Amino acid sequence: MNGKAPVIEFYRYVFMVVLLALHGGTKYFSNGYLVVEFFFILSGYLLMESYLKRTKTAVQYTVDKLKRTYWEYFVAFCISFLYFGVLAKYVNHIPFSMEMFFKFIYEAALIQSIGIFTGINANYPMWYFSVLIWGGALLYYLISKYTELSTHLFIPLISLIALTYLSHQGDSLESFSIEGGVFYIPFIRGIAEMGLGILLCTFAHSRYNKIRSSKCIDCLSVIALVLTFYVFDASGNYAKYVLLTFPLIIFAGMQNRSFLHALFQHKIWLKLGGITWEMYLIHAVLGNIVYNLLGFSWSIYWFILYVVIATCAAFVFKSGCQRLQYILFHQKEK
Repeated sequence: MNGKAPVIEFYRYVFMVVLLALHGGTKYFSNGYLVVEFFFILSGYLLMESYLKRTKTAVQYTVDKLKRTYWEYFVAFCISFLYFGVLAKYVNHIPFSMEMFFKFIYEAALIQSIGIFTGINANYPMWYFSVLIWGGALLYYLISKYTELSTHLFIPLISLIALTYLSHQGDSLESFSIEGGVFYIPFIRGIAEMGLGILLCTFAHSRYNKIRSSKCIDCLSVIALVLTFYVFDASGNYAKYVLLTFPLIIFAGMQNRSFLHALFQHKIWLKLGGITWEMYLIHAVLGNIVYNLLGFSWSIYWFILYVVIATCAAFVFKSGCQRLQYILFHQKEK
């Protein structure tokens, strides 16, 4: 299983499908942006798992993460820049500007949407990745230098204050504004939710956790999943409640002796969960192309076909990036 929890891989794929529906312009899952909360909390959990297995410096942790993820990000970003930037300007007879060039630089450097440079750019969903990298580096530094203080004071306090603020901002947890001219909300949101994941992992590995194989937790997580999907399409202001359901879903999914583990232990979920990063990278361009080709409202059958196409495209993209990386870098080493 390569150390992966098959239940979590199942959730990765299912929640990525929800995001495809949202960003693809369908009528399904109008609050589907909330899957970002799942991925932030899960990232925090895995960050703490990484620290507990082998302590690194924050620089080492961040570099290792970039080694695993940045090459595919850069390839996808270049494709998005050409499609949404260069090609779109050419079709609409808009001249190339230096602003476009500078946007390419700071998006390639992962400094969009963290406060210094703001806004959504060529591959617009990738603000998440920038926040994940820089926010993760800050949190890893805290736990590697001041483990006890961080897990018992700093991170709980940061998460509590930030999530309290976010949950009282109206009908949505999503905001791309700068409050008071100081705090950029997506960056604070990411840090707070990754902090929640760190605290969840800390509890899971503590001596206070007595429910590692509890079937009751499994049952509650199934109820939490049902409620989460209700929130995804609810008209009411229920967004903040995923901050309760997602931690329960992740906690139960990480327990390898649960009945959920037996239910989703087939290798297909490991394979599908393993290409969700690639699906995330390419879905903005792919969704725009499919949406323009269809030219009419989505039906459930067209959407299922789109999910199949996106899944296959993700496998091809992953394989292609690995091949390209080998040609450009590893062959030169020989």
